[in-house]
Amino acid sequence: MFSHALLSAAALLGLASSLVNAALSPNHALVVVRRDDAPISVSPECVGMLVGQKPTDGTICLTVSDDNLIVTYSSPLGKSLGQAHLWIGVGNPPIPPAPGQFPYKTTNGFCVVADDKSSQVCTIPLSGLEGDLCKDTFSLASHANVGNHAGWGEGECIVGPKCNPWATFSKFTFVCGPKTTPVPSPPPSTEVITVTATTTICETSTIVTSGTTEVTTITKEVVTTYTTCPETETPTPTPSTPPPPPAPAPNASVPVPTAAPVPTAFTGGSASLSIAFGSVIVLAALLGGVVL
Repeated sequence: MFSHALLSAAALLGLASSLVNAALSPNHALVVVRRDDAPISVSPECVGMLVGQKPTDGTICLTVSDDNLIVTYSSPLGKSLGQAHLWIGVGNPPIPPAPGQFPYKTTNGFCVVADDKSSQVCTIPLSGLEGDLCKDTFSLASHANVGNHAGWGEGECIVGPKCNPWATFSKFTFVCGPKTTPVPSPPPSTEVITVTATTTICETSTIVTSGTTEVTTITKEVVTTYTTCPETETPTPTPSTPPPPPAPAPNASVPVPTAAPVPTAFTGGSASLSIAFGSVIVLAALLGGVVL
């Protein structure tokens, strides 16, 4: 159990370290992925269009795109679309039905008609709809001016079974599913930092040859102006040893050094020689006196 706990702790520490490194690295953005259930489609997707209380080949279709409900009017063949008006909510539309008071319409920019007036697209933000998007049933009252007549999406009568005034609405539900939403980290700072690269000498080597000190510089790395090199002591030269004499060339005579003469009584200098002769003369005079 103890070893299992250690392994679990190591795994958690490794994950935390990876996340921290990713967050601190200037070349990597930390992206958190969140998965939620959200609307991905609509059921049913389309209903027919009634014009002048009669069925036509026109349609009103619903799709989901980029967190918006897209309502597309397609006009009946040969008819032109005018202004559109939409009401969407939980429960029945308001009574009496007043299309001009519906919240989503052409005049406030939610709906845009095509240049040829054959279609019109309304973009409704899902965030603006009340109710639980994945659980509730929604009602749609879709109205449009089609030629000189009023067009409504097929469905139930808004006011009573006799539709007086004549107006209809349909019902639909959102189909929800897992939706992956990337949450990017904050954008990198736009602060401009100027860095000047310089070559800094960080190490030297000393070579001593024949009493001469040679200093050879070795460039270790290029560092920025924010990097300082460690202080180094100046190397002390090692006392040199006199080099040996050069070797004689082949077949060359080697001079034999002459031994210095040993001083004697006769070669010890002029003073010693004078004393020696003086002594001989004195000795000869004494011997001569004796003989006489």
